[in-house]
Amino acid sequence: MEYKGYKAQVNFSEEDQIFWGEVINIGKNKILFESDNAKKIYDEFKASVDFYLETCKKNNNQVVKPASGKFSLRIDPKEHAQLTQVARQRKMSVNALVRNFITDRLRSYQ
Repeated sequence: MEYKGYKAQVNFSEEDQIFWGEVINIGKNKILFESDNAKKIYDEFKASVDFYLETCKKNNNQVVKPASGKFSLRIDPKEHAQLTQVARQRKMSVNALVRNFITDRLRSYQ
């Protein structure tokens, strides 16, 4: 689900018999929502995002904008050429290669 750039993942708790979800693209911050009705879970998601935005504004807190998954990176042209060469050797795109590098490095921080 997506609303105002915020993306959410929805789960179902058999024990509690509710649908619950959380926004997944704002880092460590938590925006959670729930409903016992599958048809209303999207409305709860939207209400939770709106409440978060209103609360930040009311309290003069900085809103954490959702991560889009896209960013621009500037590197030395020699490194760019090396990345291109390694990607070709592995039969993958430069984007996929860099994504793999980042994913592997992020795992070491967990």
